[in-house]
Amino acid sequence: MNIYSSLLYADTSFFKGMAHSLDLGSTMTMYNDYSNSGITDCDTLAHDWRVVGEEIRKAMQSYEQ
Repeated sequence: MNIYSSLLYADTSFFKGMAHSLDLGSTMTMYNDYSNSGITDCDTLAHDWRVVGEEIRKAMQSYEQ
C-alpha cells in the first residue's frame, strides 16, 4: 500500500487543471466523492495520521544518522 496515495483528491491532468482554472462558476469538482463507497471521514483521518507518523519516523531515523 502506498501510504501517500491520495484519498481525497481526484486524479487530474494538465487539461483538467486548465479547465478548472477557467471554471468561474465552480461547477467542476476536484474532489473524489466517497458518499457511496464506504470510506468514512474516520478512514481518511486515520490515513492522514498514518502519513504523519511515517514522516515522524523518517525524521527520527534521519536524525539518528
